[in-house]
Amino acid sequence: AELHLVHRNPVDKSLAVIGVLLQAQARNVPFFHYLTALQKKVHADNSHSAVAAAPGTTSAVIEELLKDSVCAGTQPTPQSATKIDYPLPVVDFAPLVRALKGFTPRWEYAGSLTTPPCSENVAWNVMHDPYPIGLDQLRALVNLQGFNARDLEDSRGPAHE
Repeated sequence: AELHLVHRNPVDKSLAVIGVLLQAQARNVPFFHYLTALQKKVHADNSHSAVAAAPGTTSAVIEELLKDSVCAGTQPTPQSATKIDYPLPVVDFAPLVRALKGFTPRWEYAGSLTTPPCSENVAWNVMHDPYPIGLDQLRALVNLQGFNARDLEDSRGPAHE
């Protein structure tokens, strides 16, 4: 799995993403403890359990990006996005920053968002080293978010003899 931390400059609306590869392990990791707690809370509330991982849902951040003039013309039709209001816990990212050694070493490149509105000119920073996540925590993340990727494809193309 991969964690994307999306940041937007409030003045010039520029976007930056920090990408962190997640490596599954048997033992849960303290940083991601909120995932399993949130999953239990969501599933305990019947009114949210059916929609928490519904396809086509958007977060408040993405919804704000969709309204932004920078993303004009890339908005989905109103029927394709459903807003879900569910309080998320405040997450302290300091342990993650420390564990990732201040986000170095990393790869840096200009790219685009990987989800709608797929805005371009995004400053990407992808960490070299993976960060651990417990299997239970990874399952909770998938259950809360839903599958939001595509299957892997062979990028090597046809074999040449």
